[in-house]
Amino acid sequence: MARAIKRPPCTEYRVVMFRPAVFLFALALTACQSAPSEDPSADTGQRTLTSDELLQNQLTSARLPATLSERGLIVELAGVSFAPNSSSLTPAARSLLQKLATIVNSSEFDTRVLTIEGHTDSVGRESYNLKLSTQRAEVVGQELVFNQVRADRITTIGYGESRPVASNTKPDGSPDPQGQAKNRRVDIVIQTAP
Repeated sequence: MARAIKRPPCTEYRVVMFRPAVFLFALALTACQSAPSEDPSADTGQRTLTSDELLQNQLTSARLPATLSERGLIVELAGVSFAPNSSSLTPAARSLLQKLATIVNSSEFDTRVLTIEGHTDSVGRESYNLKLSTQRAEVVGQELVFNQVRADRITTIGYGESRPVASNTKPDGSPDPQGQAKNRRVDIVIQTAP
């Protein structure tokens, strides 16, 4: 004789209680998926970014730190540093300048003008450093022209050792190699054409 197996009453109760919870979850999920998305043109209280801020965001995304100033947008070419007594670009510097050229050549920014400022440390004669800083600015300008930035948008200038961003010497008067390396640099000022 076969015996019937009875389920305990609590099992049935759980199944009955579980089904409404699943139904409510599915209903909530459907409501979320069919909810209208926000209209991006609707007034959300956020201000629209200026052209300079948009350019700054693009440059920062490309690892080209930029600071907004009264002179324009100043790009610190941190990866474009130079060995002592050299104006040669490294492969890493060429890569950064290619990224910069791509951004400033985009249709949104292709009317901007660029002033390339070369700098040196304070080692050596001031006249030599001025000449070297000019060469550094010109090399960067030539690389940008190579990457299709129009030459008529570019101005180069050398400042020599006159605008350091770090100390060339330690407090005891000895040379500061780290500070000197930071001063061997090129900055690019990007402005709206006059």
